[in-house]
Order: sequence, then C-alpha cells, then structure tokens
Amino acid sequence: MNDKRITISTKEDAKRLGLWRRIVHIFLFNPAGELLICQRPKFAKAYPSLFTSSAGGHVEKSESYLSAAKRELYEELHIKTRLKYIGRFDVISRHGKLIHHLYTGRASEKICPNSYEISMYKFVGLKSLLKDVKRHPKKFALPFRSALKSYIKNRLD
Repeated sequence: MNDKRITISTKEDAKRLGLWRRIVHIFLFNPAGELLICQRPKFAKAYPSLFTSSAGGHVEKSESYLSAAKRELYEELHIKTRLKYIGRFDVISRHGKLIHHLYTGRASEKICPNSYEISMYKFVGLKSLLKDVKRHPKKFALPFRSALKSYIKNRLD
C-alpha cells in the first residue's frame, strides 16, 4: 500500500472511501525507564476509557509524521521534547485502515494533560505493562497494543 498524501475534506471522508489514514503515536519514558500511558475519556469517539500511548493522533494533510507527533504531544500533554523515530505499523479495524508511525521521547518536564484527550495517566514499567496487556488486552486500545509490539520488536532488532 502507498503512503502518499492526497487531499480530501475530512477524516470521515477518508474512512467512508476506505482510504488509509496516517496516525502518529508517541511513547514517553521517564528517567526510570517507565512508559507513560494515558486513559482515553469515556466520551471519546474511538477507544473510550481504554489505555493508549502517551500521545498520538491524525497527521493533517500538510504535515509530516514528525511534525504531527510534535503537535500532538504538545496538544495532549503540553510537552516539547526531542523525538526518535521507531518504525511503522498498520492497523485495520472498525475504525478504518490506519498507517501508524511510532516515536519515543523523554518525559522530563511537568505533564499537563488535556482533559478532552486524557482522563488519567500513569508511568508503568514495561515488564509489568506487558503482563497486564497479556492478561487484560481489552483494557488497552488496539493501536496501542500494536504500537507496543512494534516498539518491543524494533528495540530488539
């Protein structure tokens, strides 16, 4: 599948037309190496009340993946930090066909979550997170589970 930009009116149009949409995920780690995960609000359209990445969202038509990742990180957590590209993974679900690009960064600043995007957040160790995802996968958004697999795979390569 192609990953080229095309102009359409809305994300809903892209979904209706069966087009691939572009998404970013950001994993932020604290100095102890714990990952910041965020719970989506119960009123969210996609994945309400589920845990997901530190930040993430759609790439706008005029943006690069990196620009979108920086924008989403600031919009959702009010953080600016250097980001490292980890890799791409694709997800097909009832929410559409989505191309995801994953970035990581350090959470060294104070976190100020946007309550419209995040109902709660916490830092967790990867080992305990992987156990929790295995035991209770329905607590976590599908794209987050895919991002976590991508992170583990690319980290070990």
